[in-house]
Amino acid sequence: MNTNSNPNLYQQCYMHALRLTMGLPLHRPANDAVAYCIGKPMDLIGGSEMARLSRDLQMDIVHIGFADRHAIAPSRLSVVYRELEHLDVIDHLDVYAAAADKPVLLISDHRDEHFCIDRRGGLARLPGNPTDLVAGRKLARRLIQKAAQRLARSSTVDCQIMEVKAATSAPAYSKAPLVCFV
Repeated sequence: MNTNSNPNLYQQCYMHALRLTMGLPLHRPANDAVAYCIGKPMDLIGGSEMARLSRDLQMDIVHIGFADRHAIAPSRLSVVYRELEHLDVIDHLDVYAAAADKPVLLISDHRDEHFCIDRRGGLARLPGNPTDLVAGRKLARRLIQKAAQRLARSSTVDCQIMEVKAATSAPAYSKAPLVCFV
């Protein structure tokens, strides 16, 4: 069993805070296209499982990896991004905010690209990374931490726990899509 199958409250608050600071509401929007999840840091097996889940749910996934169930800061951020013919698993992302009143972005440490929430509530993959990464990363972490603390005090956080290989309610596919680890 995954040692992080019962995440602590702060990890749940962090996940919801990231969702909020990226520009999505806590409730299910009309265009529910991005799932947020927490677990152990992404590896090949976890990436394959997240890709399966993304396909089954027909949603992009933002995965927040914590070293263990007691960790209060994530050790890795990853995205499963659906393309037309395949799924990309992008690992080694970090948070970034240009200003306190701007949405948080996910920036790649290994590629010149970033992810943001577009006006329809979908996850957009855009070329290029912003400038002044050190200050932007610090600001984003501070914004997420403040939002997570507010959520923890309000007791409005709730999560669904899914075990590995858990059945999903989406229809099964006859052929699995190509999964690309980039």
